[in-house]
Parts: sequence; C-alpha cells; structure tokens
Amino acid sequence: MKSAAFLVLTVLVLLSVGRAALGDGAAYLLVGGAMALMAALIAVTFAWLWRSNATPLALGMVLSWSGTAGTLLWWWSAAQWGAAGPIPDHPGLAFGVALHISGAVLHFLVIGRSLKLPQGLAIAIPLLSVALAGLVHTVI
Repeated sequence: MKSAAFLVLTVLVLLSVGRAALGDGAAYLLVGGAMALMAALIAVTFAWLWRSNATPLALGMVLSWSGTAGTLLWWWSAAQWGAAGPIPDHPGLAFGVALHISGAVLHFLVIGRSLKLPQGLAIAIPLLSVALAGLVHTVI
C-alpha cells in the first residue's frame, strides 16, 4: 500500500512538473494519449489472460479496458484536432462506453458470485453509478 501511495504521489508531482513546463493543455493532451495507449496495452494483456483461461475476471477486464482505451482515444483525438465543447455524438464513442460498462457488469457478476451476493447487484451497481453521476451533474 505504501508503494502504491508513493507511486500516486510521484505521478502527481511529474504531472505538475509537466504542466509547468508545457502548459495545462499540452500536458493533459500528452498524458491523455499515453493513457489511451496504456489502456489498450492492458486490454491486450487481459485478452491473453482470457485466452489462457487464467482468471474468470479476464473477459470483463478485456471489455472494460478496451472501452476505456476507445473512449480515451476518442477524447484525445477530438482534443488533438481542436474539438471544443461537449463530446460529439458518435457511434465510435458509444461503442467504447458500451464496452466499458459491459466489462464492469461482468466484473460485478464474478465478484458477486465469489461473495455469494445476488446477481441483480451486478446490474444495480452501474444503475446506481449513473444515478449518482446524474445527481452530481444536476447539483453542479
């Protein structure tokens, strides 16, 4: 746990240094592209684990990380070409979001089975997450 906390602190410091050197926009654009690539590599790793039947969580991880990579890549690409304002409505973005949410549901199903919880919880968690995000959006 200490090394994970140190890692987070180190990344925060490096991000701060990058923002000071490059400016906020350029630093976050650089990091956004790197995050998309890292998410894609993690998805490939979990695809290999799924193919190897290494863990029941692997398929959920493939979908989640693929969705995250696709969504981040979409946002990063839009920012690269100077797209401003709200995220455009595009099926590619919707597909990334669908992959991510589907992977999360598969995770919650496996976790729920391991803890002997009701299967409906796997659907309730994403629904509650959407409700909470909507509440925050409404309040802010």
